[in-house]
Amino acid sequence: MPLYLKELIKAALAQNSGNQELQRVAVQLGMSSGQSSSDVPPATALPSIWNIPYPRNPFFTGQEVVLTQLATALKAGQAAALSQPQAITGLGGIGKTQIAIEFAYRHREEYQTVLWGFADTRESLVSGYLAIAHLLDLPQKDAKVERIITEAVKSWMQTHGSWLLTLDHADGAQSLGRFAKGIGVETMSQDVGALFLLRRAGLVGENDSLDAASSSNIATAKWICEELSGLPLALDQAGAYLEETQCGLVDYLGRYRTRRAALLLRRGGVIADHPDSVATTWSLSFERVEQQSPVAADLLRVCAHLSADAIPEEIVTQGATHLGPHLSKAGEDLLLLDEAIAVLGNYSLIRRDCKEETFSIHRLVQAVLTDAMLVETTKLWKKRVVQAMNAVFPDVASRKWEKCRRLLPHVLVCVTWIEQEQMTFPEVARLLTEVGSYLPLVARDVEAQLLLERALVIREQQLGREHPETIQSLKNLILLHYDAGDDDWAEPLLGRVLAIQDRQEEAEYPERASLLHDIACYCQTHKKITQIEPLIERVLAIWERLGPLHPHMASLLYNLADLSISQGMYDQARWLRKHALVIYVLPFRLRDFNRNDRGLT
Repeated sequence: MPLYLKELIKAALAQNSGNQELQRVAVQLGMSSGQSSSDVPPATALPSIWNIPYPRNPFFTGQEVVLTQLATALKAGQAAALSQPQAITGLGGIGKTQIAIEFAYRHREEYQTVLWGFADTRESLVSGYLAIAHLLDLPQKDAKVERIITEAVKSWMQTHGSWLLTLDHADGAQSLGRFAKGIGVETMSQDVGALFLLRRAGLVGENDSLDAASSSNIATAKWICEELSGLPLALDQAGAYLEETQCGLVDYLGRYRTRRAALLLRRGGVIADHPDSVATTWSLSFERVEQQSPVAADLLRVCAHLSADAIPEEIVTQGATHLGPHLSKAGEDLLLLDEAIAVLGNYSLIRRDCKEETFSIHRLVQAVLTDAMLVETTKLWKKRVVQAMNAVFPDVASRKWEKCRRLLPHVLVCVTWIEQEQMTFPEVARLLTEVGSYLPLVARDVEAQLLLERALVIREQQLGREHPETIQSLKNLILLHYDAGDDDWAEPLLGRVLAIQDRQEEAEYPERASLLHDIACYCQTHKKITQIEPLIERVLAIWERLGPLHPHMASLLYNLADLSISQGMYDQARWLRKHALVIYVLPFRLRDFNRNDRGLT
């Protein structure tokens, strides 16, 4: 018999211990009213007033720290009673309801009255008060005015002790006000999550430790926990699927990787306390967010298309003009952004780190959100995020290494979108170029080459094979190959650059000279001696065509002098430095001459 049915019968026995028909059914099934439902001593009698609507979860695993914190906080606030509420906060599906249920069952001996209500809407909250009034048999229970009944319940709580009230489904926290802050619940660690999954799937006993499973099952269960980011509801869904289908852990992992959306939508089993799947739970939250704040909804969509952790705020604030009309306004008015973050925070959909100025989002929230998007909507947001990233990612020449490091995980996600959607709009080539130029600095040369080659292809297609930006892409690849010692790859590219430059117009001479100079300097740094002299000769030929006093040539000539010294060409070096100095000094001499000339007239 499925375990959840056993648990329902046990809960019914606990609340109706004298019911002979239930006792008969339990005996036939090999059960008894004293059979425990967890790794704790057999159940004791429930409090005299008890309306918890759910049985105890036989698979409850972990969360001991939260339960201890909750017990400590409630004991500390017993004297203040109603003025000391405690909230269990966290993402939908994180296990808040299960923690509250487990707490009530564990601490039932400490309370004479244990009550449960719902706070998802004002109507459900008031309905809960009405039910409690009847349960407590208050004189005002049949009053025609709701306020009289609710005030009577509150008055009873203020004048009585030894009671516990749980308000469930308070996700938005608007109806609870001060309840909004409290004890946060984190996702399960790999060990705890794997044990929970194995228990839920029936692969180990309810009270077994992780060691009871085979090493292969433990390893695969941990992989599944990693894929599901340790979310209890997702792990419960996976366990229910495994129990019902008997497909095996390895097969489930394969199915999840290919059919994620379908499995996250499938709840499985008869689940009274949380009948909705992960996908359904969060879809409802997304709808509420959209109704409350379109800015918050779009911010969530942006976060869904980046790496899940430490998303820099500047992607939104500095790239706002590319992120649609709602976030464009938020970029101009940061109060709108703060309000949007507050809305998402109410549902624990994102977290903000004010010190680091970053956001974080659960990976499964990203998955559910993107899986539910229409194809065209997904393409739109991928393009917007790539354009915003291009606006934020710095030029490598600016040497803003910390900013590059901070953006790197997210820009690499953008690279994935670029490849998936075959994006070729102008911002793409620039972004790939800057990222490809940065990656060698963090020892990721192979990825750098792929990005620089992709940028080159885009520029060739859009701008032509001899456009200055295309030549710049060739230069980037030449330097990358020289840096890696791949001269056989660099030389043909260099030959192509030189051939293009021979065909260019005179107006482009300064840019040509600068490009050749950069390559020559790089060759010097990497001891490519044989390549330096012909490059120097080409720069000097351009200098002669431009004229001996062209202002763009001063720094080039000075650096060429250093290159000449490295080649042992000392006479040429002296000659180059002399002419560089003349170009530097001449404008000042002419200015002084003109000043003196004006003084004579």
